Amino acid sequence: VALAGVLAGALAPGAALLLTHRMNPTTGASCVSRSDGRSYASDGTVLGDYVGPIESGVAHGQGELSLFSGDRYVGQFYYGRVWGTGTWYFASGYRYEGEVRLGICEGHGTLYFPDGGVRYTGQFNDGRFHGEGKAFYVDGAYTGQFQRGKRHGF
Repeated sequence: VALAGVLAGALAPGAALLLTHRMNPTTGASCVSRSDGRSYASDGTVLGDYVGPIESGVAHGQGELSLFSGDRYVGQFYYGRVWGTGTWYFASGYRYEGEVRLGICEGHGTLYFPDGGVRYTGQFNDGRFHGEGKAFYVDGAYTGQFQRGKRHGF
């Protein structure tokens, strides 16, 4: 299991950041958490451990998923999928709080640097800054529109 994209260091203004967490980067399949407390990719690979409510044999409701990669998600699950509102704690030290669909940052959220400072707050689409938001850079900040991870219309 790997985080698609690079989350190391501050990005230059206009640089794209892809923040996705597909459970199986080869197939794009999302996680299914089962009643045995394990999370599986569609090919049956064990990805990590789940603690939380189970409905119809899968994770459903508020729970916690600890992946063997060191990443951890605390938040809502919808019939075995990471879906709803929650917080991703990435092994790299970054943290995302906000809306998640199929394990990907999607909707409104905030991305934090490893030191706790805000990196970006606003809309995400398919794991990228997209829509209205505010990004903080080494040399200042930008508030406005983003498209596919880059500033747009400035």
